[in-house]
Amino acid sequence: MTRLAVAIWPPPRIVAAVRELPRPAGPAWASPEQWMVKLRPLGHVPADLVADLTEALAAELEDAEEASCVLGPQTRMLGGQWLGIPVAGLDDLAATVFDATIPLVPVTHPQPFKADIVIARGKVPKTLAGEPVSGTWQASAVHLVADRSSPRGPKFENLAEFRLSSPSHTSNRCRD
Repeated sequence: MTRLAVAIWPPPRIVAAVRELPRPAGPAWASPEQWMVKLRPLGHVPADLVADLTEALAAELEDAEEASCVLGPQTRMLGGQWLGIPVAGLDDLAATVFDATIPLVPVTHPQPFKADIVIARGKVPKTLAGEPVSGTWQASAVHLVADRSSPRGPKFENLAEFRLSSPSHTSNRCRD
């Protein structure tokens, strides 16, 4: 069993904007290696389903277009124990991912879908919510990500990448 997610990785300049946020003592702050935007957390998935998930995502995302992502406008509390930054513009892409994965992995996480970059967890003071942060980028790829983190630190592995077509169909390169 491996913990999996279907996610988008923000580009370097968005990571730099998130790094600029204040980090007072108290919460467990996530490192930049953890700053993904999960389109769908899958939870612990048996290893023998990875190939089927990859195939289903490839088929469903084959004609999917890049998504225009909008970070912010400010940090927010998530579920009382996380601090995140909302990311707008991913609803259609997330719906496609859900359609591809629900037959293989039942939904276990709260709905409706909300995209965020989680930046802190644990004892997060409510006063940290509302910190301004913003940015935009084009998401040109979706990844099936394995979380192999341990007490020694975060470790994520991209098991598969699904390129999205640009609206003009002239370039699939990640733009930031």
